[in-house]
Amino acid sequence: MAKAHRKNTISEQLFPSPNAGQDTTLKTKGNFVNLKYLQEVGCNNAEFITEMITLVLQQTPENIKTLYYHTENQDWVNLKKSVHKMRSAATLVGVEELHTLINLVETYSARQVHLELLPILTNDLVRIWHKVLIELTEILNDLKSDNT
Repeated sequence: MAKAHRKNTISEQLFPSPNAGQDTTLKTKGNFVNLKYLQEVGCNNAEFITEMITLVLQQTPENIKTLYYHTENQDWVNLKKSVHKMRSAATLVGVEELHTLINLVETYSARQVHLELLPILTNDLVRIWHKVLIELTEILNDLKSDNT
């Protein structure tokens, strides 16, 4: 039986994993999210950090739906606006890969160039966000259990 060859996504080409070839589907705490910025801004206030993580967890799924909608409808102007809304959340969670993809989607959609890449970039962005949301949920649960 022939081994299936999986084509690398653009984000995998931009950010080659040290674990390339290994199954890294569900990365958890410590692999994506870096709360250093959030801790600095919030002066290590657990309540503030909890509120910000909760806000990201509440808003991101709807933002993801909007990204898919605008990509599917090739509405590049609104795709740029929608992905821009994710920039501050990406800063809060400290995931550089998100910033790189957000920059690409914003630039390509604004300039109306490389439009064939936008669905791929959007999928890569969403894939990373899903992993980040899983990790944030775990962090939030830890924060809540530490406060009880």
